[in-house]
Amino acid sequence: IVRLHHLDAPSAKPNIFDPTFDDPQHLSPDSLDRLDYLIAQLKQRGIYVYLDLLVSRAFTAEDKVVASRQLRRGAKIASEYNPRLIELQKRYARDLLTHYNPYTRRRLINEPAIALMEIVNESSLIRSVRKLLASIPPVYLDELQQFWVQWLTAQGTPNLDADADRFLDVEDPQVEAFYAQLQLTYFHDMYASLRSLGVKIPIAGSNLAMDGLDLVTNASLDFIDRHAY
Repeated sequence: IVRLHHLDAPSAKPNIFDPTFDDPQHLSPDSLDRLDYLIAQLKQRGIYVYLDLLVSRAFTAEDKVVASRQLRRGAKIASEYNPRLIELQKRYARDLLTHYNPYTRRRLINEPAIALMEIVNESSLIRSVRKLLASIPPVYLDELQQFWVQWLTAQGTPNLDADADRFLDVEDPQVEAFYAQLQLTYFHDMYASLRSLGVKIPIAGSNLAMDGLDLVTNASLDFIDRHAY
């Protein structure tokens, strides 16, 4: 099996996006042709494909993404809860997976040589918030806090003002449960979107070494992917 990884990376020359557009929302015909041919050649040799979706994409102002230049590659953390980032992930998956491969005469969603799929590479709200806190633009922290207050409200928390700033205390079991629910919501939203496109193969959430609630959220999908280097 071959894992197709970093198709969306700015460091890949060329990557999957069309460089004649300012925003990475248009797939390159040349790159698609190369991808189609590669998949066809692998298929002829009995080699399956593992396809990553969001890995290292550089979101841009032209994407209508706020503070895009301050986001990490792949917009990790924010990509799991910001509505615009999730919308762009769904659009990319639709454009890529419904694309017709002239060499195999199938759309990618119907290609049996593609055996496994992953929603987002190396991402975990539960494990990464404290470590990556300094790299999250303030506007996305404010949005995260809004989700936290909404979650507290749904839990019936009596004193919201006292608890509103507690969302960064990742050692707090209640905060950890909040992040687990937020990640679970993201996984299931993306999963449902992929299934609605016609994706039939097993889908994983992410692929960090997992334990605790992070493992639970990933185990809610079709398979667990763990990497050791």
